[in-house]
Amino acid sequence: MKKLIAVLLILIVGIGAVAAEGFELEAYGGVGAEFYSASGFKDLRLSDYRTYGESSQASVLLELDDMNKAGVLITVQGGARYETLPNLYALGEVCLGFIDMNTYALQAEAGGLFMFPLSLIVPNLHVGIGTKVGYFDFTKSLGNAHRLPGSTGSVIVWNQSGTDSVSISDGDHIEFSTLGLSITPFVDFTLDLSSFLAVGVDIGFQWAISFKSALYKGTGDNRESIDIKSPDFYIPGTFTRTTMSPFVSLTGFKANAHVTYRW
Repeated sequence: MKKLIAVLLILIVGIGAVAAEGFELEAYGGVGAEFYSASGFKDLRLSDYRTYGESSQASVLLELDDMNKAGVLITVQGGARYETLPNLYALGEVCLGFIDMNTYALQAEAGGLFMFPLSLIVPNLHVGIGTKVGYFDFTKSLGNAHRLPGSTGSVIVWNQSGTDSVSISDGDHIEFSTLGLSITPFVDFTLDLSSFLAVGVDIGFQWAISFKSALYKGTGDNRESIDIKSPDFYIPGTFTRTTMSPFVSLTGFKANAHVTYRW
């Protein structure tokens, strides 16, 4: 939620600065849909067996295998664009997509749009082409950690290099998050309803892949990162070490319907 608030504040400040300079400004909001896919996830047992041995080790189970799926994100978007040159617009946009109440993707993008100067086919219908680039943060809440039977105390999980560790206690909130980059060429159709109000759709193809993933313990200021390459990951029910290489993609066609206000 803090990430969303920060991005929205940046967008609002940017809109205010542009309006103060006297540019022709358009603000828009709407709903849409885009594709997602996730792979490389597996159920993990996090254990400090390496440190304390079988008799004194503590462990928790993370059920991640059900994240390996593909589907459609329902999104809510908001943004602003202003005319920098005749028919050429700069734009900024925030998009929030949900799979369920525990899984969401936050995107922030900036780009440009060229609107053809004449209405096409239908009076007051304008067509434009543009491109947006940005980043996304795909996050899933995994609930609270629960010690497995036979565990003692908190689980000490080390990073891959062995220089830092995280202590996971019974009841700690666990979350998965991955960051990625996106680029989206698109076509925009806008129908003017009046001099200040318009409706439209934009349709594009988005390339968006993750590049940095992590598990997190805790929330807010107490949030700590769990190295996704930790040597303390085990196959559930065994003492066989395992690794995980999660991959999230938002690549595919996307479409948005929006209402635009001009001033």
